[in-house]
Amino acid sequence: MRISHKVGLSLFIMIGLWGIGCGRVCADSVMMINGDHLSGRLLYLSETALHISTLHSGKMRIDRRYIRQLITDHEAVIELVSGERLVGMIGPGSENTVVIRSKLLGSCSLSFDRIRTIHPFSAQTPPAPTEKTPELAEGMSDRHDETGPGMALSDIRGRGEESPAVSGSLKTKPDGKKQELKRIGPRPKEEEDIRKIFLRQTSVLLRQGQKEVEIGFNYMRNQSLSSIMNARFRRLYMPLAFRLGIVEGIESFLTAPFNYAEQEMAFAGDSVKERKSGLGDTTAGINFEIVRETASRPEIIAALSFNAPTGGTPQETGVSLGSGHWAGTLGMQFIKTVDPVALFWGLHYTHEFSSRHFLNDGVYKVQPGEIFGYNFGLGFAVNENISLSTQLSGSYEGETKADEQKIAGSSSEPVSLRWAVTYRSSQNMFIEPSVTAGLNEDTADFVLGVSAFRRF
Repeated sequence: MRISHKVGLSLFIMIGLWGIGCGRVCADSVMMINGDHLSGRLLYLSETALHISTLHSGKMRIDRRYIRQLITDHEAVIELVSGERLVGMIGPGSENTVVIRSKLLGSCSLSFDRIRTIHPFSAQTPPAPTEKTPELAEGMSDRHDETGPGMALSDIRGRGEESPAVSGSLKTKPDGKKQELKRIGPRPKEEEDIRKIFLRQTSVLLRQGQKEVEIGFNYMRNQSLSSIMNARFRRLYMPLAFRLGIVEGIESFLTAPFNYAEQEMAFAGDSVKERKSGLGDTTAGINFEIVRETASRPEIIAALSFNAPTGGTPQETGVSLGSGHWAGTLGMQFIKTVDPVALFWGLHYTHEFSSRHFLNDGVYKVQPGEIFGYNFGLGFAVNENISLSTQLSGSYEGETKADEQKIAGSSSEPVSLRWAVTYRSSQNMFIEPSVTAGLNEDTADFVLGVSAFRRF
């Protein structure tokens, strides 16, 4: 049977319009805070970024802070900040809210910030019903997501580390024990932005109630040579740090390093060596977010800290483990992310309070000079587990006074450059080796270090 050209053309147009309409309906949508609209297939949403596959640009990563609303055309597994999990479709709500439509619970509206992660729902053939798992035989569908990592119904129960991105069916071994499900495809990350981890001391990276413990090992060496004298100074210090997310946007910290210092003075064939070990100065403070980063402005972090002279009082000669002065520091840090780079710059001011020291043949009231510091650099994300960072730090330190009299030549301008590699060894464990080089005579020749920190 022949079909006329008009009928064939009509069928062609109808099929084309149906395909276009279906393409529009069967697409997830992302609405940005700047008004942009993006359509594609949602792969997964982590705590820091949305991963989506689009027809024109392929797979894309969008920083979560730029997202206002999210709409899905398929069921997804939604994990809330409270730890609860829902299965449903996501629709638009009012400003910064979404509506979750669940077959079991109906519709509910909640803030987009209350959603921790989203994974496409991947139903699978259920295992044979048993007394222990009767619920697995209900609610199954024949749907399967082959475009990205998903979560099966059996994975919604419990919150194991391997629960995301699991597909396939449960198998039973000859001994009756269930075999562990094998993961197919990449496992989504629910961690902080790897580009900013190295800024943990001057930024706010912890959620409310989240804790971080850090231990480091650093070796510093400085040497001064002249025609008649050789002075060599070595220090091995182990900083211990504890950080706590107080509320959203506010983070506190406490550091207390353990030091071993050695000083060797060689003069006219004679050598004098002195060693000392013990606790260094203790620092406590808070970092708080003033302005959250948007597409047009950087994140602004303010920091306030206090230094306690627990490392002892320095003498005119000999090794000192501390400054001998109480001090207060006020700083401001600016951070702007331009994927895959995080740019930062900052300023700080430190005032050290006067203290009495023994100098020469008497005791003097010593007042250190004011300190004005600066830093800038960048962090580059190689992938989701490794970042490279470099930071230049410098300051101007005014002249010290003894009984209101300035000590000539006591001012300094230390400048140093630091390189680091941050490696995420597990979901909450990080390792960071680093090298710091002094760029002038007011800084140590070099510092070699490695830090390990874990979040809870």
